[in-house]
Amino acid sequence: MEIFTYILAVVFLLAGGVKVFRAKPMVDQFKEFGLPDFMVQIVGGLEVLGAIALVFLPALKIYATIGLIILMIGAVYNHIKVKHDMKTLAPALILGISSCVLLFMLIK
Repeated sequence: MEIFTYILAVVFLLAGGVKVFRAKPMVDQFKEFGLPDFMVQIVGGLEVLGAIALVFLPALKIYATIGLIILMIGAVYNHIKVKHDMKTLAPALILGISSCVLLFMLIK
């Protein structure tokens, strides 16, 4: 379970980092979603904080996982709303499913 947690944390750290630093594709995608400009950094910051909590704050690991699941539900919803293809939708969907798997592993 620890290796799975670390891998998931690294992926969320990278995914959040590109948003925090406002990578143009992410900024454009959030505009396409109809979200305000500042949401790119907020979502990215939450992903980074969630990743940090998964690794360094064991008491908050379940709550961080739930937060990441909620973020991925929002991401999948927005991708579907703007009719993105599966290739574009897949990363958010896979991260959401992986976060659900981690949650089940944590509550078991």
